[in-house]
Amino acid sequence: MNPRRDIWMWIGIGTVALAAAVMSFDALRRLAVRAGVVAELAWLLPLAIDAAVVVATRAWLIGYTSARVTSYARSLAVASLGLSVAGNATEHGMAAYTITTPWWVVVAVSAVPPAMLGAIAHLAALAAADRDTATEAVAPQPAATAPAMRHTESAPTRPTSKPVVVKRPALPAGGKAALMRATFDRYRAEGRLDELTGAELARSANATPSVGRRYLAQWRAETDEPTENEQAA
Repeated sequence: MNPRRDIWMWIGIGTVALAAAVMSFDALRRLAVRAGVVAELAWLLPLAIDAAVVVATRAWLIGYTSARVTSYARSLAVASLGLSVAGNATEHGMAAYTITTPWWVVVAVSAVPPAMLGAIAHLAALAAADRDTATEAVAPQPAATAPAMRHTESAPTRPTSKPVVVKRPALPAGGKAALMRATFDRYRAEGRLDELTGAELARSANATPSVGRRYLAQWRAETDEPTENEQAA
C-alpha cells in the first residue's frame, strides 16, 4: 500500500497532532497567566513556542541545499520542542502540588517571546541567503553573440571565433548541491545519464524532488546531453 494514500494513517497523525496541540496550548497559556501575563494575552506564549516548532521542523525537512540552514533548523526545532515540553511539565507540576510560582519561572516565561522572535528571524535570514544562492546556481548562462561581419566585395570567408568556455556556478561546499553533482557526474561517467531522474538525484542528497529536477535540468543543459526521449523527438 502506498503510504501517501493510507487515509487512516493520516487521520491518526492528524488526531495526535490536534490533541497534543490543544493540550500543550492550554498548559502553556495557564503557565503564562501564572507568571503574571494578563489573561487576554496569555495565549501568545503557546503560539510563539508551537509556531516556532512547526516552522523550524518544516525548514529542517524541506531540503535546503545549504547544510547550515538544515542544521540550524534542526537545532531550533529540537530546542523549541524541548521548551514546550518543559513548560507543560512545569505548569502541571506546580498545579498538582500547589507550588507558588518561583521567580525564575517568571523570568523564563518573559524571555521566551523575544528569544523565539530572534531565532525565527535568524532562520529566515539563512533561508533567504540559501534561496539566493540556489537562484544564482540555476541562472541561465548568456548566449555568446558572434561579432558582426562587415560586407565587402572580396570572397566570403568563414569567421573564426574562439570557443566560449562556460563557467559552472560554484556549489556550496559540502552542501546538498555538491552531493547531487557527484551523483550526476557518476551517472554521466557510466553512460547512464538518460536513466537519471530529478527524484533520484534528490534522494542522493536527501533533498526535495523539485530541487533535484532543477539541478538536473541545469546540468544537462550545461553538458548538452539530452535524454533518450529528447533525442527521439
